[in-house]
Parts: sequence; structure tokens; C-alpha cells
Amino acid sequence: MKIKNGVAAALAIMAMTGFLAVFLSLALKEVPAANKDFFNTALIALVGLVGTAFGFYLGSSFGSAAKNDLLAQANMPPPAIAGDRKKEEL
Repeated sequence: MKIKNGVAAALAIMAMTGFLAVFLSLALKEVPAANKDFFNTALIALVGLVGTAFGFYLGSSFGSAAKNDLLAQANMPPPAIAGDRKKEEL
């Protein structure tokens, strides 16, 4: 399936790249005490961004979007839910 939203994919790639850069800088160099809080906050924010990106692209949201695309192509109505019937139909 083709990814429609290139901006979201680019942002996810940038978040992952930023996460890896911050993580490597923390692993390879000692952060000055004055900047330690900034780096820790940036790392926590990037972990959240990367987690959200992975959750969308590898989780059920991406599959749900694919399902919606397939239903739209087939012009099929969504499946009826048991409580959705009108009184006239009963």
C-alpha cells in the first residue's frame, strides 16, 4: 500500500533521526551539567514522537486506514451493527 501522507512519513523519519542523534550524543559524549536537563527533556520528547510514529505505521491505525481505502474503492456500505436497525425494519 502506498503511503498517502508524505509529510507525516517525513516527520516520522526526522523524529527517528533526531532520537538516534540525541541518543548517540548521550552515549558517546558527556553532556555538560548546564545542558543535562535540556538533553533529558529532548530525549523524552523524541521517545514519545518515535513511539507515536511506530504506533501509527506499525499498529492498527495504518491497517484501519487501509481498510477504509478498500471499502471506499468497493463502494460497499459499512457493516451494520446490531443496535442500528430502525423500528420499521423490525
